[in-house]
Amino acid sequence: MRNFNEIEILNIDFLQKRGFRYILINLTQNILDHAIFDAKRELRDWLKETGTHDYSTQEPGQKAMVKTIILSFKKQVEVESSLYRAGTRGDARMWFGSDIYDFVTPDDICGVFIHNKIIYVLNISKIDIVFCCTTALSNPIKTFFKVLKTG
Repeated sequence: MRNFNEIEILNIDFLQKRGFRYILINLTQNILDHAIFDAKRELRDWLKETGTHDYSTQEPGQKAMVKTIILSFKKQVEVESSLYRAGTRGDARMWFGSDIYDFVTPDDICGVFIHNKIIYVLNISKIDIVFCCTTALSNPIKTFFKVLKTG
């Protein structure tokens, strides 16, 4: 993963200080071009632990769909993430769906959260989470973190 920029550092600090669990995904040009990324062990374990998805029970070549919400300051978009086991080697792969292109540009870093068996995706390269959570204005990010904080 590349070095973090200033907003990413502030967002990561915010998330860590509040004890939120998340995983970072660097959406490189290659990942965006191929519309797929490797679901690393940490993500696979978390998906299994939360009962969201278990790659170990999935046959190679099989695809599963999981409800996913992409968050921004103005809206949240409900999509389905594709969780896939490669047919030849059985590698665990994942994709957030084509709507993600409206929220990211190459090399952006997204925070991935899991709550109630739903995957939430937030572009921490572009969105000031501190502002979203402290503004008087209602927004999907503020609402999400309030729910996440209360359990």
